[in-house]
Amino acid sequence: MKIEDYKKAKDNLTKLTSDLARQLAFAGIAVIWLFKLENNKGHIFPEELVRPLEFLVLGLIFDLLQYLFLAGAHIIRYRKNEKSVIMLENPKWIPDVGYVFWIVKIVFFMIAYIQIFSFLSSKI
Repeated sequence: MKIEDYKKAKDNLTKLTSDLARQLAFAGIAVIWLFKLENNKGHIFPEELVRPLEFLVLGLIFDLLQYLFLAGAHIIRYRKNEKSVIMLENPKWIPDVGYVFWIVKIVFFMIAYIQIFSFLSSKI
């Protein structure tokens, strides 16, 4: 396999992982919503599900931050060099910061799902 093939595979797999994780985050929020309780103060969630909900929301925030950061970094590099005719290499730190956001959001989603499964298993 050529190095370009590994890069394509990595890009494809990280994108698929992000897409799946995002869908699972929304599904987790939907599951939590099913357990909401109503009282005179409005909607409340069982205390055991507040933390997972926070982790899911934080994960979605990091998902957005990942793409905002990468888009912003590329826009700035493009604007600074748009008149240049030479091929520009991205600094290594730009994708590295994107991977940090990616890892953090996946960890948040995993923590949330562990807590949701713990809650659900205690109800069975």
